[in-house]
Amino acid sequence: MASLLSLTVISCGQSEDQPQPDVLEDSPLESVTFSISTGEMSRAGTDNAEPSPTRAFMYVKDNTTGEILSKAQEERVSNGTFNFEIDLRRTHRYAIAFWADDEKYDIDPDKGLEVITYKSEFVNNPGIAFSYQIDNFSPDGNSKQVVLTHAVGKLIIRESDVLDVNDRVSIAFDREDCTYSAITGEYKKTSTKTPVSIQFIADASNRSGDLISTYMLAPNSEKTSLMIDNINLEYTPDGDTEASKKRISYVPLKANRRTIVEGAFKGLSLVSQSFLVSVDTGWEGDDSLPSTGNDGDDINTPSSDVFEIALSSSVRLTSSMLDGIGDATTLKITGEMKDADFLVFRDYFSTNGAGESKRIALDLSKASFASMPEYAFSIDDEDIYDQTPINPMLALTSIILPEGLTAISKGAFIDCQNLKSITIPSSLTELGELSLYRSGITELNAPSVTTIDVDAVEDCPDLTTVVLGPLSKVGNNAFRNCPSLKEMDLTKCTGIPGGNQPVFGGSASTTPSINIYVSSTDIANAFKGSNNWNTKNHNWIVR
Repeated sequence: MASLLSLTVISCGQSEDQPQPDVLEDSPLESVTFSISTGEMSRAGTDNAEPSPTRAFMYVKDNTTGEILSKAQEERVSNGTFNFEIDLRRTHRYAIAFWADDEKYDIDPDKGLEVITYKSEFVNNPGIAFSYQIDNFSPDGNSKQVVLTHAVGKLIIRESDVLDVNDRVSIAFDREDCTYSAITGEYKKTSTKTPVSIQFIADASNRSGDLISTYMLAPNSEKTSLMIDNINLEYTPDGDTEASKKRISYVPLKANRRTIVEGAFKGLSLVSQSFLVSVDTGWEGDDSLPSTGNDGDDINTPSSDVFEIALSSSVRLTSSMLDGIGDATTLKITGEMKDADFLVFRDYFSTNGAGESKRIALDLSKASFASMPEYAFSIDDEDIYDQTPINPMLALTSIILPEGLTAISKGAFIDCQNLKSITIPSSLTELGELSLYRSGITELNAPSVTTIDVDAVEDCPDLTTVVLGPLSKVGNNAFRNCPSLKEMDLTKCTGIPGGNQPVFGGSASTTPSINIYVSSTDIANAFKGSNNWNTKNHNWIVR
């Protein structure tokens, strides 16, 4: 049974049928009670029932005024439930987020649910965790029940045979550390890794099935997984001191999913021994799902979802290498990349290229390059403005750029219409001219970017959210014609960035009025007085 979050809202005043304007003069405060409970936890094969959370936190922001009412209000469990009480106004709209865990995670005291990390004493084996977000809540006197989803992925090591008593099984790997925002549901990698090591010793009652399980914060995106580069499995028979070993590469984890590594450990030393890697479609999903891969004999890509190409100073990318992708949906390129390698990729996957029909997530996180060539993944056409896409790059669905890269080059992703996700490193400070022009990105999280050149993010129909750094310069039409844009975070700006043309393209732009967040009233007033920024009567919110 799924874990349930029961929201009981108690309020009085206007009926739900009456008009609910976005902003009215303040209505009286009304008491609202949120009662959070969890249903019966699922089991994973022979695994014991999941642990229950012992504490919960609530974040509340008044979207109407921009005021944060609670960063992390804490409640303890009582009779299996958590009860929160807060005074809200019926005519206002609120962003509300919940987090529940078994006290193995740290909540940042200043940022509340915005920054959640592993507790140091549990970093080797973190606990269960749940989160849920409500984007536009309005007290209406009705109860509401929603599904509370896991904010973690679960890794299970499963024995398909039967061990002898006192046989030992262990796993070890390096986990990429991260932070988690329960407010947005976003997972962000850090630059550090933590070695994880867990051992199991068989006893008379537990010799088969799920031997080892552990939880990890993991992405909640359907298109992104936390990839564990190498999991080292060891089996030591009772009385022996030497272990048989096996390494499995690129094991994916995803929030609200269970990744199961299954095999017969007694046969670990055999050349033919393999381990099956499968991922449940949901925490409560059916274990008997198709495998996402088979480890085989320490090959680079046990999962058919991931294909890796290693480059070096003497090994360049070729179209014949790309032919080996097969049915993989993720291409990981490691090592030194040169400009010519980008162009091989572009030509192979562009319209009329050999791979034009594929849909590829490109992982360059372990690649090495200080700069990208202009038009790296698009056509080189100086007359691109307002033209119908001549040669759109449809194959590229997401890309992870490496640390050390400082700029996205001119025209890099023009007409990459299926490019929905771009992971920008903390080192990146510039978005070049036309860099994301007419791309399919849905979010732009670039908190270190200081320079945005002309038309950089123009005509992006699916873009909803933008986070930028301490801007020093923004070119004209940088965000022109982005009809889905709802929010822009400029809280790192300390003044109006340079530029002498409208950022949103003036009154003819289809970019709507949006919520723009700044750090102070003075900065808000400065932006309001700038024709370059306030041409669409945007909502300037201080936070």
